[in-house]
Amino acid sequence: MGFSEHIHADVIEKLMHYCYYVERRMKGRAAGNIEDLIIRYLVRYCASLLATSTGKDRAHLEIGALFGAATIFSCHAVKLAGKNLVTGVIDPFAGFYGGDADVVTKLKIEEETFWNNIKHFGFNEDNVMVFKGLSTDKEIIERCKELKILSLIIDGDHTYEGVKNDWFNYSEQVVPGGYVLFDDYNSVFWPEVTLFVNREVLSRMGGRWEVVLAYGNSLIVRRTDY
Repeated sequence: MGFSEHIHADVIEKLMHYCYYVERRMKGRAAGNIEDLIIRYLVRYCASLLATSTGKDRAHLEIGALFGAATIFSCHAVKLAGKNLVTGVIDPFAGFYGGDADVVTKLKIEEETFWNNIKHFGFNEDNVMVFKGLSTDKEIIERCKELKILSLIIDGDHTYEGVKNDWFNYSEQVVPGGYVLFDDYNSVFWPEVTLFVNREVLSRMGGRWEVVLAYGNSLIVRRTDY
């Protein structure tokens, strides 16, 4: 199943209920509205189906974890797809865009909270691999070069340079047919995300990438150079 195929309304309804279920029972919150949460789940599920074999080198990757909701969705989507894949997470767990606490919940963003949420929903270190630090850390970039990334979610530094660094540092590891999701695209609160994507991704796809979905505050491109 890909994003170009019809997804039955019953599936969307079940995913919506699961997303709400996770957010109600986790500590903290999920980032984004319900449409974007469902899209995150679907991109992980569709990308998981690409895996013809499994191993630590085949993974999903997300930049920016917050309290772990998207990671939980990813692990659940992998399980639903019947695969054994790891979700890699890059985050310093040191606050929210320069602040000590999340601006919405006022809770501290800490790795302990992240792992407590992951384990509360039945997942563990076999399902999740944390790269603790900034996505610009050279050691993390080098470690991630060993991965064959099935799907990449860019939801870290929302400045122009931040999104640019994440795109150029990690998109090369995305496998043919794999996906990159830009969070907060077309968001009035984060205009530099849209500016970068329009200027340096959409205008320079060159047959290597194609847009498969633009909805809500999510934009997804798929790698096409086989």
